[in-house]
Amino acid sequence: MIIAHEMAHIEKKHSVIAYRRSVALSFLTAAIILGTRDDKDNDEAAIAAVVMSTLIRQGYSRSQEKEADEVGVTHLKRAGYDYQSYGTIFGKFIDLRKSKVTTISKLFATHPTPEERIANLDKYLKSYDELQLKLNY
Repeated sequence: MIIAHEMAHIEKKHSVIAYRRSVALSFLTAAIILGTRDDKDNDEAAIAAVVMSTLIRQGYSRSQEKEADEVGVTHLKRAGYDYQSYGTIFGKFIDLRKSKVTTISKLFATHPTPEERIANLDKYLKSYDELQLKLNY
């Protein structure tokens, strides 16, 4: 499931989107800093630009994470692999978070929670199966 999820990020070009956003943001940051060079608020503008840049560069968005989960599960299901393993994997993340493993808490600051991901994939697979039934008739 984890490999399928990461492959889905590649398939959907999420890193390319993030790179383009980062480049555009670099130009915007430079424009803000250059635009305030003669201003006494130069330091504040530079700090604001860096903070904005950091916020946008944090990685994949929650919607991209959701999409990667859905695409990954779809590929696993079509290939005949255990596509329902997401429950076990995200369950382990829940356990680690409850054990106060700080890396997991940091990860889920930018990702949907494991509970949200399980609920979303349950809903997604139900819709997927219903659509498959309709297409087979």
